Amino acid sequence: QFISAFRNSAIAAGIVTAVCLVIGLLAAFAFSRYRFRGKSLQLNLILFVQMIPPIAVIIPMYMIMLNLGMMDNIGALIIIYLSFTLPFVIWIMKGYLDGIPVDLEEAAMIDGCGRLQSFFVVVLPVASTGLASTTIFAFIIAWNEFFYALNFTSTSASKTLPVLITEFCKYGADFILTSTAGVLASLPPVLLALLFQKYIISGLTSGAVKG
Repeated sequence: QFISAFRNSAIAAGIVTAVCLVIGLLAAFAFSRYRFRGKSLQLNLILFVQMIPPIAVIIPMYMIMLNLGMMDNIGALIIIYLSFTLPFVIWIMKGYLDGIPVDLEEAAMIDGCGRLQSFFVVVLPVASTGLASTTIFAFIIAWNEFFYALNFTSTSASKTLPVLITEFCKYGADFILTSTAGVLASLPPVLLALLFQKYIISGLTSGAVKG
């Protein structure tokens, strides 16, 4: 059961983090660099989503997933996790991209780069510090999520680690098993932080120097 729950958590957190980084990074770049109608309204709506407590939307989400036949399904958790992780990524990355001078992109476009090419060649290396931090936070949010996982899963086919760990004490306080599972469950976020540590450090100096 622990291996199955570990796999479910890894799949959910991994997919959510990857999707949020791709969509969230491009959306943050659009909000940061472009002017379009309804920009402020959309940003406020994204922020409003973050303010909604999970208990306020649990019943609508439950009815939606029940009608779609996605109860006790890891796919349902991925969709739900995206609904509150993606706005977080967009807001964090937009704030970071706002602090990067537009002159860097303009200099790259003068040298022949397009808008997207200048973003990937110049802006993205400079933003690697914020990107690495956002990746860690997005992964931790999805990895540690408990409330929705508890209410939308019922079998080992879709239960995640936070839900499984609580069940270790269902029939008695097994502190050894719970502590062991807790330590093992905390390893992936720690390893991810260690993995992206070099990108956080290198991102402070890379990308701003031509050549």
